[in-house]
Amino acid sequence: MSEGQYLTTLIGVEQPFKVILAGTGATTLVTAGQNGTRVTVIRCANVTANTPTLALGVLSADGISTYRLRGVVAMTAGQVYKDYDVRLLPGEKLQAQAGTGNEIHCTGLYVDPPRMLSTPG
Repeated sequence: MSEGQYLTTLIGVEQPFKVILAGTGATTLVTAGQNGTRVTVIRCANVTANTPTLALGVLSADGISTYRLRGVVAMTAGQVYKDYDVRLLPGEKLQAQAGTGNEIHCTGLYVDPPRMLSTPG
């Protein structure tokens, strides 16, 4: 590589998310950026002795359609639900919905859309 040339690399930045499902409406966990987003892990924990329901889905960018990852299913006391490697297209939202507020906590990791990083070669 000659002087003045740059080496270009794609960099993805891993980010955590932490959301308490406070109400019973759909709650956005992650919104995809303009190049899409990869959710590497989702973990939703029932932090009570109760049996709240949990549903997970992807809301389309136009806000019209929801594609279910998990239908409405009751969780047992202390149960943890996990899912892996969910790809979101630009503008799509990963959402969770609880049947009872403040009983389910969702955490996970996602990778921001890659960005270009140029360094001298």
